[in-house]
Amino acid sequence: MGEGGAQGINCKTCGQPASGKYCSGCGAALVGGRMQFVEDLPVLGEPIAFVRTFSKILRSPIEEPIRLVETPEYRGHFRFLMIGVGVFAAFVLLVFASMRQEGKQPYDPSQATLFDNYLYNLLINYTIGAVIAYALFRLFGGRNAGVQKHAKLWSILTGFYLPLQMLLLVVIAVAGLVLIQLNIGTQAGVNAVFTQSSPYIFVAFNIVMALHFALAHARVWQAPFWKSLLLIIAAVLLAQYPMYLFQYAFGYLMGLWQGLGAAG
Repeated sequence: MGEGGAQGINCKTCGQPASGKYCSGCGAALVGGRMQFVEDLPVLGEPIAFVRTFSKILRSPIEEPIRLVETPEYRGHFRFLMIGVGVFAAFVLLVFASMRQEGKQPYDPSQATLFDNYLYNLLINYTIGAVIAYALFRLFGGRNAGVQKHAKLWSILTGFYLPLQMLLLVVIAVAGLVLIQLNIGTQAGVNAVFTQSSPYIFVAFNIVMALHFALAHARVWQAPFWKSLLLIIAAVLLAQYPMYLFQYAFGYLMGLWQGLGAAG
């Protein structure tokens, strides 16, 4: 085994002959010592690998995603995305379950406007945005990075930001509880303040996210940053139209489901 990674071995995950640091068949890491042993554990291994990758991106938000994208053997981007989606979805489901326990309807806009945006629209928006962004960069970007690199980059950044959005929701909720417990304001007053300020907080968050996406795409597609930013903004705006169709269909199905439940 040389310094560059494992040589002439079989991948423990898929059993194929492999060399280097990652398996070319399934993308699993071939070296890593004790941490790799931990990441290979059933059930616990994937979340631990997610946390390690997440922390690396947090420390190096541009260089680490680019390194993963430009490493042909790395194919863990889809697993990273799925765990990020799972973390976010589990949080939203817990919130909905809590609201139902309190006798509230989580699909009532007066109770769940914030979660409407992040549950009904967010995942669909990311998916449609990925397709539209690829088409725009393919037409107007720099080099042709290819579908695989684009999918890897979009998956990694999406898997990174979904838990951050969940964390932002938690921070807003905890801040409100702290203000109430410290008697800085009444519950109604604190809720009113956060209801008015939350949209601005999320706008600021989305601006940071758009800048990050643009910087990373500019590197992968070798395009000027200003052009990359314009294409990301265009992809987000264009994704709204097909997303509305999905939202309408989803709302119709949920209304039908609630009507059937009430009739039963």
